[in-house]
Amino acid sequence: MELIVELSNGTRIPLASTLFRFFRCSEYSVCSKCVETIRGTCRWCALQGHCESNSTNPPCLHSVPDTFQSCPRLQNNTSYLHTDVESTLEVEIENTIFNTTDLKNLKVRINSTNITNQTCRFLDGKVDCNITFKARSEAKTLENIVVQYQSVPNKWIFIDEKSEVFVYNCTTLSDNKCNYCHALNTDRFRCKWFNESKSCKHHSPSDNNRYECPCPNITKILPRDGFIGRGLLITVTGEEFGIHNEISKGNIHINGKKCLAHTVQYINADIPKSEDFSENVTNGFVCELTRWDGTETLFYRGDDCQSLPVGDDIIPVWKDGHITSMEPTSGPKAGGTMITLRGENLGVGNRIISSVVFDNGAKCEHPEVYPHIPTNVPTESVKPPFAIVCKTPEVPSTTSVKLLHISVPKNEPIDVVELKFTFLENPVIEMIYPEKGFLSGGTVLTVKGKYLNNANAGTVRLVYNSEVQVEQCVIDTNSSAQVLCRVPPASKGIIQELNAKASSSNKRKKRSAQCVECVTVTIIVKLDGVEHSFNISYFHDPSISKFDQGVLLYQSDQQYLEIKGENLNLVAAKHDINITIGIDVCNVVELEGDFMRCKAPSSQPQPGIPGATLPEVNVTIGNIHTTLGYIKYKPKFESILIIAGAAAGAALFLLVLVVAFFVCKYRKVGSKAKALEKQLNDLELEIKHVAKEEFLDMQTSMSTVNRNLIEQGFPYHSYQQYACNAMFATDYLMSDPVVSSYKMSDELRARARTGMERFQGLLENKFFLVSLITTMEKQKHFFIKEKSNFAGNLCAIMMGRMDYMHEVLQVLITQLVEDPSSKRGVKSLFRRSESITEKLLSNWLSLCLYPHLKDHTGSLLYLLYIATRKTMEAGPIDALTNDAKYTLSEEKLLRKYQGSATDEETTDVKFEAKALTLNVVVDNGEEIYPCKALDCDTVNQVKAKCLDQIYVNYPASQLPVDPTELLLEWHAGFSGCMILRDKDNTSKRDGEWIRVNTLAHYAVADQSNMALVDPRNAELSQQEDYVNLAQIDPGFDVNSMGSDQPLTAECSTSHDEENPMELKQWHLLKDDDANKKEKSAIDELYLNRLITTKLSLVKYIDDLFSLVLESSKCPLPVKFLYDFLDDLAEKQKIDPDTLHAWKSHSYSIRIWAMLIKTPSILFDINAPSYVLESLDVISQVFIESFSRTEQTVSKESPTQKLIFRNELTKFRTHVPEFYKNVKENVQKPDELGQYLTSINRNQQETTFNKNAALYRLYEQIKPYTDEILDDLSISQETRCLQLNKKLDDIFSMMEE
Repeated sequence: MELIVELSNGTRIPLASTLFRFFRCSEYSVCSKCVETIRGTCRWCALQGHCESNSTNPPCLHSVPDTFQSCPRLQNNTSYLHTDVESTLEVEIENTIFNTTDLKNLKVRINSTNITNQTCRFLDGKVDCNITFKARSEAKTLENIVVQYQSVPNKWIFIDEKSEVFVYNCTTLSDNKCNYCHALNTDRFRCKWFNESKSCKHHSPSDNNRYECPCPNITKILPRDGFIGRGLLITVTGEEFGIHNEISKGNIHINGKKCLAHTVQYINADIPKSEDFSENVTNGFVCELTRWDGTETLFYRGDDCQSLPVGDDIIPVWKDGHITSMEPTSGPKAGGTMITLRGENLGVGNRIISSVVFDNGAKCEHPEVYPHIPTNVPTESVKPPFAIVCKTPEVPSTTSVKLLHISVPKNEPIDVVELKFTFLENPVIEMIYPEKGFLSGGTVLTVKGKYLNNANAGTVRLVYNSEVQVEQCVIDTNSSAQVLCRVPPASKGIIQELNAKASSSNKRKKRSAQCVECVTVTIIVKLDGVEHSFNISYFHDPSISKFDQGVLLYQSDQQYLEIKGENLNLVAAKHDINITIGIDVCNVVELEGDFMRCKAPSSQPQPGIPGATLPEVNVTIGNIHTTLGYIKYKPKFESILIIAGAAAGAALFLLVLVVAFFVCKYRKVGSKAKALEKQLNDLELEIKHVAKEEFLDMQTSMSTVNRNLIEQGFPYHSYQQYACNAMFATDYLMSDPVVSSYKMSDELRARARTGMERFQGLLENKFFLVSLITTMEKQKHFFIKEKSNFAGNLCAIMMGRMDYMHEVLQVLITQLVEDPSSKRGVKSLFRRSESITEKLLSNWLSLCLYPHLKDHTGSLLYLLYIATRKTMEAGPIDALTNDAKYTLSEEKLLRKYQGSATDEETTDVKFEAKALTLNVVVDNGEEIYPCKALDCDTVNQVKAKCLDQIYVNYPASQLPVDPTELLLEWHAGFSGCMILRDKDNTSKRDGEWIRVNTLAHYAVADQSNMALVDPRNAELSQQEDYVNLAQIDPGFDVNSMGSDQPLTAECSTSHDEENPMELKQWHLLKDDDANKKEKSAIDELYLNRLITTKLSLVKYIDDLFSLVLESSKCPLPVKFLYDFLDDLAEKQKIDPDTLHAWKSHSYSIRIWAMLIKTPSILFDINAPSYVLESLDVISQVFIESFSRTEQTVSKESPTQKLIFRNELTKFRTHVPEFYKNVKENVQKPDELGQYLTSINRNQQETTFNKNAALYRLYEQIKPYTDEILDDLSISQETRCLQLNKKLDDIFSMMEE
């Protein structure tokens, strides 16, 4: 109820709220409810059985006080009564008022519908009843008894509370079994077994007749069979085994075997309501049996049950076991090999094996019977039959042992034929690849090592936060170096951690190969008993794009089906992917990050789904299974036109042709670039298989190179030589090397020393140096080459002061950006190093990047160079023109070639060059080197190839001799030798042309013996000894071999005294005007060879480009530069395209494009010019990768853009991501300073002649003395420091 005040304006304001309870006493019909009213305002009239108010006058008699405890109520007692039997029930009443004399004759009853008869009365504070409950079949039922009394006619009054009565049925409660009947709790139940009726019934307390239970009934004996020997544990179960373990332990026999009395253990029944039973009920026993005595005695026991009937279907039988075979028969000495022993009756009995022992005493571990099947299953029904499995132990050495003994419990043996097991060398697990996997797992994981096939089973186990995932491995018995496994699927913990990383990162739109969004965990590779741990990184599963609207229209004349996605090759290789179209397989032929292609069936396959009309496309990558949709093959457009025209008539046919003509023309114009790209993609796929075969030797050579690199290392230049190469042109160094003492007179040297010391002091002043560089930049006659030398000399002087150069560059770059030259736009800065500042930046970066190149990216650059060289040298190369069969340069492509099979020139490109293996010795040494060469190689080419294969990865500066200085001797027959030369009297002449000699010219055969001889270390014969004429080409003039004309070097002029003329040389192709004109256009045959070369190198190109664009490996100086350019761009409001160009030109293109084009800057190598031609193309592709404008591919496009179109597209997408990630990487404040300090220490160990560099720099600025002094006078900072006067003093001193 609420109390509310209403104001005059109508507003109602509640002041208070409370709960009111309204009641009427007369409504209550029981005492407890009546007296519990609030504040006791009601009282209970027990005699009348009603409730009245305390204010009623006069009050009723026998009223109950105002508390619940004063009310008459039943005590909560529990009674047990049998159904359908008259029984006595007493219910006590507390607080009774019924002992009063005038109340003794009140009627009383039990209110229940389940009672058939009752007679009740009040007696001494309790209700005494003779009661009979209705018959019921339930074992036990709870009845809550309610008592009523009557004081006035037709009004029964309830007494508070209830009393519990359990009504039970002996027959149901005991399941009508004797042992259960007499095990019942006698304090609750009156049940007894009656032999006459064979049933459990209620009995009176006076019934003391003896009962006797029937004999046991055996229903099951397990196991159903066993070995003849002792030790078998048998289990017998059934009914009526008594309640007091009444079986005679000494008289139990089972089919000829006896139970050992001390082993008998009884089996108690599992009784759900155990409180109802006071005794345990036995329903069987277990015992250990003795050896079979040869009889067939059935089960029996003593006392009254001598022999028990047992069904034939449950009587066990006894058998002998035999071992007849073992597999595998060998394994590693570390043990862990699971061996399987097969034979007869190995699964009988308890299926327990005690021991498996070899004759050297070693025991096979954890022996058991397999498969694990319950003993109630008959042995003969198990397919395949039971076998014994165990794990071999570890032994100290390799050995062969014999299987000696196999036993079951109690050391009972099983018969064994002679079986041997050989312990072999342990597998050596060295590496795995790839070291990454998708979350779903299932991709192939290759394990490499030695003796791997000595193991018999392998697993890959992943344990992460107590979660375990296991995948099996496949061991090829024919391969000792490789095992194929599968990556285990990631556990829930890994998935959760990776998702947490992805959600917290959100730094990129699609996932990358960097382990930013991956989880690295440990896996264990186990081969039998040998284990090795490796780290593996888990990435998100790739995404595979489904077909739009669920159906793809596929042109029937196409060969390849393209499927798009993301991160497709991040982990998976082609062998991990299975693509099906309906019931047919689509073999994967190409796999990239964002697409894959497979060779589709030529006609539409049948659907794989019953009832479907179109075939479905399914993609499986490891454990990832995706259905992309359905595919519908579309017939050729031309065929449709023909069918339509034939059906419609001549007029309609003409009309359709006209329409089709214009439609096709329109489509042709609109999709010209797309069609060309598809044509090139298809062409690459066709060439791939051929390329693998053609460059098999190249891959073998690369394997040799890689092995040697592990032992010897990469042939890097010293830091000093690298610095010279990076800063100066070769001709400048040769004319005046930086590292030599500058040539001066003693007088000049003495005067110059003081002047150069002062000059260096000025250069170390930042204001002076910035002013000097600014002045020199403005000089019109100070050309680019001189600016480059100026920057090189300055960096040579500042060796050990890279931190100072860093500060100067910050000022210079800012000036360059804020006030660019009028001839050049801001966007073109850093493009060609036309200014001193740009060249200084390139030099500073190069000098600071040497440790990074040597430790990270340089190795892949060297492999790219070697792979390019090996690829090109796998085919003919013209020694004079450098034209090659395998090249990336269209201009240097060998268009014609006269092979070794014929002397006539051909115009095709079917080269006939034959690969030869030459057995070469050096300077008559003992070691023989097998060297590969082509029969079309010139003598000098052969010498170079031999040296390259003998001194693999040797620094060029450390080679003992130049190839051209060596002589190549051909040894044939008995003590016959011949010096081979590029030109001699046997050389072929054709008019004004003379052909350089080749191995084919000399008819050198495969496996010929050769010697590389240093003429300075050997005395040469005059070639008049033995010459194997039978091996000389028939085209030779044998008469020229006479003593008057020995095999000597040929002069460059003709021997015709009357008509002397200069002879032109040629090797594979005459370099005349006619042949040059034929190189004007490129056709498909030549394009094939360019693509073939590219396919051989694309892996090395991709590896290098990817590493350069890996943001986590970005060098600290480059990180500084990019951050500095970002700040400048933000201050100057520079557009993103210009900023992108700055970053690309300043580092990626200026540094890396030059290194790719000229690897000799970093490596001590003699790079042939024909290799540099192809490297130049790769360098151009690298530069093009940084362009933000993607040009449409057409037949007029440059060749490198045609053949590298896919790679360009791929890396153009990586470059912006690279810049973005570098920008987001946080650099520690002093990280760059520490890096430059380490660079300074390295530079201080060099032997640069700084005085020579100072003097050269001085000579460069001397012609511009007035301009420099004027600018120093204008600047306030330099004027205040009197830098102009100090420089003028230096000029005066030096010119005296």
